[in-house]
Amino acid sequence: RTRAPLSCLMADIDQFKQINDRFGHPAGDEVIRRIAQALAESVRLEDVICRYGGEEFAVIMPNTGADRAVLVAERMRRRLSETPFDVQGDQIAITASFGVAAAQSEVQATIALADDALYRAKRGGRNRVERAPDPLAPIAVPAA
Repeated sequence: RTRAPLSCLMADIDQFKQINDRFGHPAGDEVIRRIAQALAESVRLEDVICRYGGEEFAVIMPNTGADRAVLVAERMRRRLSETPFDVQGDQIAITASFGVAAAQSEVQATIALADDALYRAKRGGRNRVERAPDPLAPIAVPAA
């Protein structure tokens, strides 16, 4: 409506099934709560963070271009990877992968771009941030 920049960030806890398998689902649920809290502490009041499903989170960042959203995602990623989590007395490392996209004309297109970037981060080795290409940007054509 205002034409202000808006970005979508998708985050997925890496290897989450192993946490559930090793410690059980109640412990996995507690890990999800703690990660949600850590992510929430990394964003502004106007940003909206929600659990998107399973071990995945979405963050809507109004007045934020994709470049700035990538910096926020990197800060979140680093915070999680550098903070040991106490799970039933064991200190374990937990990481997450992130995908970032600038808002498109359709909400679903924005989410799909961020989700595609998230899965590129997963395929690229996890514990990383990937940015979606801006489909509205001009395409560079190599000189012949």
